Amino acid sequence: MSGNNAGIQALLRQQYIPNAIYVHCYAHKLNLVICDVTSAVPYLSEFYSIINKVYTYFHTSSVMNETLKLVQQQLNLKESEDEGTERSIDARGLLLALKEPLFVATIFILDYLLGKIKILSDQLKSKPLDFGAAHYLISSVINQISDLRNEEEFFKLCDNITEFSAENNIYLNVKMKERRIKTTSTRFTNYFIRSTIGQREEIDSKNKYRIFVFYPVIDSILLEMNDRLSKTNMEILHSISSLSPDSPTFLEIEALKALRVILQSDIHLLHNEIQVLKPMLKQLKLKNMINLYFEILPLKQAFPCMLSLLIGAMTISVSSTTTERTFSKMKHIKTVARN
Repeated sequence: MSGNNAGIQALLRQQYIPNAIYVHCYAHKLNLVICDVTSAVPYLSEFYSIINKVYTYFHTSSVMNETLKLVQQQLNLKESEDEGTERSIDARGLLLALKEPLFVATIFILDYLLGKIKILSDQLKSKPLDFGAAHYLISSVINQISDLRNEEEFFKLCDNITEFSAENNIYLNVKMKERRIKTTSTRFTNYFIRSTIGQREEIDSKNKYRIFVFYPVIDSILLEMNDRLSKTNMEILHSISSLSPDSPTFLEIEALKALRVILQSDIHLLHNEIQVLKPMLKQLKLKNMINLYFEILPLKQAFPCMLSLLIGAMTISVSSTTTERTFSKMKHIKTVARN
Protein backbone atom coordinates (compact mmCIF):
# COMPACT_ATOMS: atom_id res chain seq x y z
CA MET A 1 0.00 0.00 0.00
CA SER A 2 2.61 2.57 1.10
CA GLY A 3 5.59 1.33 -0.94
CA ASN A 4 7.44 4.07 -2.82
CA ASN A 5 8.16 1.84 -5.83
CA ALA A 6 5.43 -0.80 -6.22
CA GLY A 7 2.87 0.33 -3.63
CA ILE A 8 -0.64 1.39 -4.61
CA GLN A 9 0.13 5.01 -3.82
CA ALA A 10 3.19 4.92 -6.14
CA LEU A 11 1.24 3.27 -8.98
CA LEU A 12 -1.60 5.79 -8.71
CA ARG A 13 0.88 8.66 -8.88
CA GLN A 14 2.71 7.19 -11.86
CA GLN A 15 -0.36 6.35 -13.93
CA TYR A 16 -3.22 8.62 -12.89
CA ILE A 17 -2.70 11.39 -10.31
CA PRO A 18 0.94 12.59 -10.07
CA ASN A 19 0.05 15.32 -7.55
CA ALA A 20 -1.83 13.03 -5.16
CA ILE A 21 -0.89 13.28 -1.48
CA TYR A 22 -0.38 9.99 0.36
CA VAL A 23 -0.66 10.05 4.14
CA HIS A 24 -0.90 6.79 6.07
CA CYS A 25 -3.80 6.55 8.54
CA TYR A 26 -2.60 8.29 11.70
CA ALA A 27 -4.77 6.10 13.92
CA HIS A 28 -2.89 3.06 12.58
CA LYS A 29 0.45 4.79 13.00
CA LEU A 30 -0.33 5.56 16.61
CA ASN A 31 -1.22 1.92 17.21
CA LEU A 32 2.14 0.91 15.72
CA VAL A 33 3.84 3.30 18.14
CA ILE A 34 2.37 1.35 21.08
CA CYS A 35 3.40 -1.99 19.55
CA ASP A 36 6.99 -0.84 19.03
CA VAL A 37 7.22 0.58 22.55
CA THR A 38 6.28 -2.86 23.88
CA SER A 39 9.17 -4.50 22.03
CA ALA A 40 11.65 -1.76 23.02
CA VAL A 41 11.26 -2.21 26.81
CA PRO A 42 12.10 -5.83 27.84
CA TYR A 43 9.67 -6.20 30.76
CA LEU A 44 6.63 -4.94 28.83
CA SER A 45 6.23 -8.17 26.85
CA GLU A 46 5.93 -10.08 30.14
CA PHE A 47 3.63 -7.38 31.54
CA TYR A 48 1.19 -7.64 28.63
CA SER A 49 1.33 -11.42 28.86
CA ILE A 50 0.10 -11.20 32.46
CA ILE A 51 -2.65 -8.77 31.42
CA ASN A 52 -3.73 -11.17 28.67
CA LYS A 53 -3.83 -14.10 31.13
CA VAL A 54 -6.00 -12.11 33.54
CA TYR A 55 -8.35 -11.11 30.72
CA THR A 56 -8.62 -14.72 29.53
CA TYR A 57 -9.30 -15.93 33.08
CA PHE A 58 -12.20 -13.54 33.65
CA HIS A 59 -13.53 -13.44 30.09
CA THR A 60 -16.32 -15.92 30.56
CA SER A 61 -20.01 -15.30 30.10
CA SER A 62 -21.80 -15.06 33.46
CA VAL A 63 -25.13 -15.72 31.70
CA MET A 64 -23.77 -18.91 30.13
CA ASN A 65 -22.32 -20.03 33.48
CA GLU A 66 -25.70 -19.64 35.17
CA THR A 67 -27.38 -21.62 32.37
CA LEU A 68 -24.81 -24.40 32.62
CA LYS A 69 -25.23 -24.58 36.41
CA LEU A 70 -29.02 -24.89 35.99
CA VAL A 71 -28.62 -27.71 33.44
CA GLN A 72 -26.04 -29.34 35.71
CA GLN A 73 -28.52 -29.38 38.60
CA GLN A 74 -31.32 -30.78 36.43
CA LEU A 75 -29.09 -33.61 35.19
CA ASN A 76 -27.65 -34.22 38.67
CA LEU A 77 -24.10 -33.75 37.38
CA LYS A 78 -21.26 -33.13 39.78
CA GLU A 79 -18.57 -30.55 39.18
CA SER A 80 -15.17 -31.99 38.37
CA GLU A 81 -12.75 -31.48 41.25
CA ASP A 82 -9.79 -31.37 38.88
CA GLU A 83 -11.24 -28.43 36.98
CA GLY A 84 -11.79 -26.41 40.14
CA THR A 85 -8.29 -27.22 41.37
CA GLU A 86 -6.76 -26.17 38.07
CA ARG A 87 -8.58 -22.83 38.08
CA SER A 88 -7.60 -22.17 41.69
CA ILE A 89 -3.95 -22.78 40.80
CA ASP A 90 -4.25 -20.33 37.90
CA ALA A 91 -5.92 -17.80 40.19
CA ARG A 92 -3.15 -18.05 42.81
CA GLY A 93 -0.49 -17.66 40.13
CA LEU A 94 -2.17 -14.60 38.64
CA LEU A 95 -2.67 -13.04 42.07
CA LEU A 96 1.02 -13.51 42.82
CA ALA A 97 1.97 -11.89 39.50
CA LEU A 98 -0.41 -8.96 40.08
CA LYS A 99 1.10 -8.26 43.50
CA GLU A 100 4.64 -8.13 42.17
CA PRO A 101 6.05 -4.62 42.82
CA LEU A 102 7.42 -4.28 39.28
CA PHE A 103 4.00 -5.10 37.81
CA VAL A 104 2.27 -2.52 40.03
CA ALA A 105 4.83 0.16 39.17
CA THR A 106 4.59 -0.62 35.44
CA ILE A 107 0.80 -0.46 35.31
CA PHE A 108 0.87 2.98 36.97
CA ILE A 109 3.59 4.19 34.59
CA LEU A 110 1.72 2.99 31.49
CA ASP A 111 -1.59 4.40 32.71
CA TYR A 112 0.13 7.73 33.32
CA LEU A 113 1.80 7.90 29.89
CA LEU A 114 -0.63 6.05 27.63
CA GLY A 115 -3.56 8.00 29.06
CA LYS A 116 -2.33 11.04 27.13
CA ILE A 117 -1.89 8.98 23.97
CA LYS A 118 -5.44 7.64 24.38
CA ILE A 119 -6.75 11.20 24.12
CA LEU A 120 -4.96 11.52 20.79
CA SER A 121 -6.13 8.07 19.68
CA ASP A 122 -9.79 8.83 20.43
CA GLN A 123 -9.60 12.09 18.50
CA LEU A 124 -7.84 10.51 15.51
CA LYS A 125 -10.64 7.95 15.26
CA SER A 126 -13.44 10.50 15.45
CA LYS A 127 -15.38 11.54 12.35
CA PRO A 128 -15.29 15.36 12.60
CA LEU A 129 -11.50 15.73 13.08
CA ASP A 130 -9.55 17.42 10.27
CA PHE A 131 -5.82 17.68 9.58
CA GLY A 132 -5.61 21.15 11.06
CA ALA A 133 -6.85 20.00 14.45
CA ALA A 134 -4.70 16.84 14.24
CA HIS A 135 -1.52 18.88 13.76
CA TYR A 136 -1.94 20.81 17.01
CA LEU A 137 -3.11 17.75 18.92
CA ILE A 138 -0.14 15.59 17.85
CA SER A 139 2.37 18.34 18.64
CA SER A 140 0.74 18.97 22.01
CA VAL A 141 0.84 15.28 23.04
CA ILE A 142 4.50 14.93 21.99
CA ASN A 143 5.45 18.03 24.02
CA GLN A 144 3.48 16.88 27.07
CA ILE A 145 5.11 13.45 27.11
CA SER A 146 8.54 15.03 26.63
CA ASP A 147 7.96 17.31 29.63
CA LEU A 148 7.24 14.28 31.85
CA ARG A 149 10.81 12.97 31.56
CA ASN A 150 12.17 14.24 34.88
CA GLU A 151 12.60 13.03 38.44
CA GLU A 152 9.93 15.35 39.86
CA GLU A 153 7.18 13.81 37.73
CA PHE A 154 8.38 10.31 38.51
CA PHE A 155 8.40 10.88 42.28
CA LYS A 156 4.83 12.23 42.08
CA LEU A 157 3.89 8.99 40.38
CA CYS A 158 5.78 7.02 43.05
CA ASP A 159 3.63 8.61 45.76
CA ASN A 160 0.51 7.27 44.03
CA ILE A 161 2.10 3.82 43.70
CA THR A 162 3.03 3.77 47.39
CA GLU A 163 -0.46 4.88 48.47
CA PHE A 164 -2.15 2.25 46.30
CA SER A 165 0.17 -0.50 47.54
CA ALA A 166 -0.47 0.38 51.18
CA GLU A 167 -4.25 0.29 50.65
CA ASN A 168 -4.10 -3.12 48.94
CA ASN A 169 -1.51 -4.88 51.13
CA ILE A 170 1.18 -4.93 48.46
CA TYR A 171 4.72 -4.79 49.86
CA LEU A 172 7.00 -2.91 47.50
CA ASN A 173 10.19 -3.71 49.40
CA VAL A 174 9.67 -7.48 49.47
CA LYS A 175 11.42 -9.35 46.66
CA MET A 176 9.51 -12.01 44.81
CA LYS A 177 10.85 -15.55 45.10
CA GLU A 178 13.18 -16.38 42.22
CA ARG A 179 13.27 -19.78 40.58
CA ARG A 180 17.03 -19.79 40.23
CA ILE A 181 19.97 -17.51 40.82
CA LYS A 182 20.90 -15.61 37.68
CA THR A 183 24.60 -15.77 36.89
CA THR A 184 26.74 -14.81 33.92
CA SER A 185 27.95 -17.72 31.82
CA THR A 186 31.48 -18.91 32.68
CA ARG A 187 32.36 -18.69 28.98
CA PHE A 188 32.57 -14.90 29.35
CA THR A 189 34.86 -14.93 32.40
CA ASN A 190 38.05 -13.81 30.63
CA TYR A 191 36.41 -11.55 28.05
CA PHE A 192 35.40 -7.91 27.90
CA ILE A 193 31.83 -7.79 26.56
CA ARG A 194 30.47 -4.61 24.96
CA SER A 195 27.02 -5.91 23.99
CA THR A 196 24.06 -7.49 25.75
CA ILE A 197 24.27 -11.21 26.58
CA GLY A 198 20.64 -11.92 27.37
CA GLN A 199 20.87 -11.02 31.07
CA ARG A 200 17.97 -9.06 32.55
CA GLU A 201 18.60 -6.33 35.10
CA GLU A 202 16.93 -6.93 38.46
CA ILE A 203 14.41 -4.08 38.79
CA ASP A 204 13.64 -3.91 42.49
CA SER A 205 13.82 -0.26 43.59
CA LYS A 206 12.26 3.10 42.78
CA ASN A 207 15.46 4.31 41.15
CA LYS A 208 15.52 1.27 38.84
CA TYR A 209 11.82 1.71 38.03
CA ARG A 210 12.74 5.18 36.80
CA ILE A 211 15.85 4.14 34.86
CA PHE A 212 14.66 0.84 33.35
CA VAL A 213 10.90 1.42 32.87
CA PHE A 214 9.78 5.07 33.16
CA TYR A 215 12.49 6.74 31.07
CA PRO A 216 12.76 3.97 28.42
CA VAL A 217 8.98 4.00 27.84
CA ILE A 218 8.98 7.80 27.40
CA ASP A 219 12.02 7.67 25.10
CA SER A 220 10.47 4.91 23.00
CA ILE A 221 7.15 6.75 22.68
CA LEU A 222 8.86 9.97 21.61
CA LEU A 223 11.17 8.17 19.19
CA GLU A 224 8.35 6.24 17.53
CA MET A 225 5.96 9.20 17.37
CA ASN A 226 8.60 11.46 15.82
CA ASP A 227 9.59 8.71 13.40
CA ARG A 228 6.16 7.48 12.32
CA LEU A 229 4.46 10.88 12.38
CA SER A 230 7.21 12.14 10.05
CA LYS A 231 8.39 15.70 9.51
CA THR A 232 7.09 15.71 5.92
CA ASN A 233 3.58 14.76 6.96
CA MET A 234 3.69 17.18 9.88
CA GLU A 235 4.61 19.97 7.44
CA ILE A 236 1.55 19.04 5.38
CA LEU A 237 -0.54 19.05 8.56
CA HIS A 238 0.80 22.47 9.50
CA SER A 239 0.14 23.78 6.00
CA ILE A 240 -3.44 22.50 6.02
CA SER A 241 -4.00 23.89 9.51
CA SER A 242 -3.17 27.34 8.12
CA LEU A 243 -6.40 27.14 6.12
CA SER A 244 -8.39 26.91 9.35
CA PRO A 245 -9.80 30.30 10.48
CA ASP A 246 -8.83 29.73 14.12
CA SER A 247 -5.17 29.08 13.26
CA PRO A 248 -2.57 31.71 14.29
CA THR A 249 -1.01 31.30 10.83
CA PHE A 250 -4.31 31.61 8.96
CA LEU A 251 -3.71 32.29 5.24
CA GLU A 252 0.00 33.04 5.69
CA ILE A 253 1.80 32.36 2.43
CA GLU A 254 4.86 30.73 4.05
CA ALA A 255 2.74 28.44 6.21
CA LEU A 256 0.90 27.23 3.09
CA LYS A 257 4.13 26.36 1.28
CA ALA A 258 4.05 22.53 1.72
CA LEU A 259 0.50 22.20 0.38
CA ARG A 260 1.10 24.79 -2.35
CA VAL A 261 4.18 22.95 -3.65
CA ILE A 262 2.39 19.58 -3.77
CA LEU A 263 -0.62 21.01 -5.61
CA GLN A 264 1.61 23.15 -7.86
CA SER A 265 -0.21 26.40 -7.17
CA ASP A 266 1.27 29.60 -8.59
CA ILE A 267 2.85 31.49 -5.69
CA HIS A 268 2.33 34.97 -7.16
CA LEU A 269 -1.31 34.34 -8.02
CA LEU A 270 -1.94 32.78 -4.59
CA HIS A 271 -0.27 35.74 -2.87
CA ASN A 272 -2.54 38.17 -4.70
CA GLU A 273 -5.64 36.12 -3.85
CA ILE A 274 -4.72 36.09 -0.15
CA GLN A 275 -4.18 39.87 -0.13
CA VAL A 276 -7.68 40.39 -1.53
CA LEU A 277 -9.36 37.63 0.50
CA LYS A 278 -8.15 38.54 4.00
CA PRO A 279 -9.97 41.90 4.24
CA MET A 280 -13.15 40.23 2.94
CA LEU A 281 -13.10 37.67 5.77
CA LYS A 282 -12.50 40.05 8.68
CA GLN A 283 -16.19 40.62 9.39
CA LEU A 284 -17.14 36.96 9.01
CA LYS A 285 -17.15 34.43 11.85
CA LEU A 286 -15.86 31.30 10.15
CA LYS A 287 -15.48 28.16 12.27
CA ASN A 288 -13.48 25.88 9.97
CA MET A 289 -12.11 25.49 6.46
CA ILE A 290 -15.42 24.03 5.23
CA ASN A 291 -17.12 27.34 6.06
CA LEU A 292 -14.29 29.10 4.26
CA TYR A 293 -14.78 26.88 1.21
CA PHE A 294 -18.50 27.66 0.90
CA GLU A 295 -17.76 31.36 1.38
CA ILE A 296 -15.30 31.36 -1.54
CA LEU A 297 -17.21 28.95 -3.80
CA PRO A 298 -19.48 31.62 -5.38
CA LEU A 299 -16.27 33.52 -6.29
CA LYS A 300 -14.40 30.54 -7.73
CA GLN A 301 -13.36 32.50 -10.84
CA ALA A 302 -11.64 35.09 -8.65
CA PHE A 303 -9.90 32.69 -6.24
CA PRO A 304 -8.95 29.53 -8.21
CA CYS A 305 -5.69 28.84 -6.32
CA MET A 306 -7.24 29.24 -2.88
CA LEU A 307 -10.18 27.06 -3.87
CA SER A 308 -7.76 24.40 -5.14
CA LEU A 309 -5.90 24.39 -1.80
CA LEU A 310 -9.14 24.08 0.16
CA ILE A 311 -10.39 21.19 -1.98
CA GLY A 312 -7.05 19.41 -1.59
CA ALA A 313 -7.05 19.95 2.18
CA MET A 314 -10.62 18.74 2.68
CA THR A 315 -10.14 15.57 0.65
CA ILE A 316 -7.30 14.39 2.90
CA SER A 317 -8.68 12.62 5.96
CA VAL A 318 -6.52 12.09 9.01
CA SER A 319 -7.91 8.61 9.59
CA SER A 320 -9.33 5.74 7.57
CA THR A 321 -11.46 4.44 10.44
CA THR A 322 -14.74 5.62 8.89
CA THR A 323 -13.96 3.74 5.68
CA GLU A 324 -13.04 0.63 7.63
CA ARG A 325 -16.24 0.80 9.66
CA THR A 326 -18.15 0.98 6.37
CA PHE A 327 -16.34 -2.10 5.06
CA SER A 328 -17.13 -3.97 8.28
CA LYS A 329 -20.83 -3.13 8.02
CA MET A 330 -20.93 -4.10 4.35
CA LYS A 331 -19.65 -7.54 5.33
CA HIS A 332 -22.64 -7.98 7.66
CA ILE A 333 -25.07 -6.67 5.03
CA LYS A 334 -23.74 -9.02 2.36
CA THR A 335 -23.90 -11.97 4.75
CA VAL A 336 -27.53 -11.22 5.62
CA ALA A 337 -28.40 -10.73 1.93
CA ARG A 338 -26.90 -14.07 0.99
CA ASN A 339 -28.87 -15.87 3.67
